[in-house]
Amino acid sequence: MWGPITLCTAERVKIIGYSFYSWYQSPMSKSAANRFEERYHALMNLADKLEKFIDRYSFENEEKTVKSWLYVRLVYIYYCAIDQFASAELTDLTPYKEKVIPLAAELKKLEPVPAEAAGIYYKLLKDKVKNTYDLTLPEKE
Repeated sequence: MWGPITLCTAERVKIIGYSFYSWYQSPMSKSAANRFEERYHALMNLADKLEKFIDRYSFENEEKTVKSWLYVRLVYIYYCAIDQFASAELTDLTPYKEKVIPLAAELKKLEPVPAEAAGIYYKLLKDKVKNTYDLTLPEKE
């Protein structure tokens, strides 16, 4: 969450041609967990927090661009989560469905370029859910 929040709330940003910030993943980090179920729950928690952050923005004016790109990241997180769900051999897909099904309506509001990117991840997500769980998610468009 640090990256999206920082970029969205910054007063100014400077693009430089070299790596300035690097990230070290602690072996105890949630994202380094070897257990699929733990990673699934961590990703769903992250998605929930990102969705609450996204709700601060509207689809009006310049905020539409920010909100659109944040939705691309959200769809990607849900795609990663369903992969972990499948690997963990979990069975209750209800919490996942409750989050992902309403997402299709929001994706229709995105700007064209982020909508295309989100569409790629949403199709991968839909295919995974359909092939693994025989569940059909709503169409994005």
